[in-house]
Amino acid sequence: LSDPFPVRRYGGYYLRSFVKSNSPAPPNVYIRFIVFREDGKIVNRFRTKNKAGKDWDLATLSAGFLRPGAKFGRMAILIPPFEKGSVWVDNAGGYEVHGFKID
Repeated sequence: LSDPFPVRRYGGYYLRSFVKSNSPAPPNVYIRFIVFREDGKIVNRFRTKNKAGKDWDLATLSAGFLRPGAKFGRMAILIPPFEKGSVWVDNAGGYEVHGFKID
């Protein structure tokens, strides 16, 4: 789970992470973008899943059109339990990539 970072209601966000696994039955790796009001109440949730393979795979999530009151966001990477092997995560980050001059 990332540290909180400021968001703008009319901003567009791009989150990414590279994932890799040596598991014979690799799990789906989820990237989540959770957006909060100033009081900590959740106003938006976005997610995407990516199957971790033998090579580095790029998992991405694009999000925008946040609900009123959006003040900060957090990126979460969820790896469900699995039987054998390992999952690696590298170069995870979130970026504001565009915005409208409304707010």
